[in-house]
Amino acid sequence: MEPIIEQELINKLTQSIANPVASNAIPLEKQRWNTDDCARYLKVEKKNFQTHYAPHPDFPKPIKLDRVDGKGNPLWRAIDIINHVMKKFKN
Repeated sequence: MEPIIEQELINKLTQSIANPVASNAIPLEKQRWNTDDCARYLKVEKKNFQTHYAPHPDFPKPIKLDRVDGKGNPLWRAIDIINHVMKKFKN
């Protein structure tokens, strides 16, 4: 059995934690996470994520896909969230 590189292992674990059903359907690099997904990954309540993590100046910025009604929900690139957390653990 070949050893798995650290990043591959992190990707696989993250996929299974963040979205156990659909994680195999979309590669991690292309996944977009909503507020619930980010909160789940960080193991915090959604409200806590929205008030303390997402607005932080060095936290990855979300994108908003416009809808016809002018509303939209923030989405983050999953890989950006993971990399941000990994940087914090290295410090």
